[in-house]
Amino acid sequence: PPGIGRTILRNTLFVSTGGGVIRLLTFLFTIFVVRKLGDIAYGQYLTALALTGMFGILFELGTTQYLERS
Repeated sequence: PPGIGRTILRNTLFVSTGGGVIRLLTFLFTIFVVRKLGDIAYGQYLTALALTGMFGILFELGTTQYLERS
């Protein structure tokens, strides 16, 4: 079909643009959070995020092994 190349190009541009927008919003959100919280509170915020991420990974590993055994 003649329109398949155009569809692939449109989808590729859409996904690439979406990724760029997400990166920009993440950067702006980080600037906003740092300005609102300050240095010390931002460090505590990052520590809480890191601990949450570690517990999430450990929980996922434990449930994956349990589900594989079942």
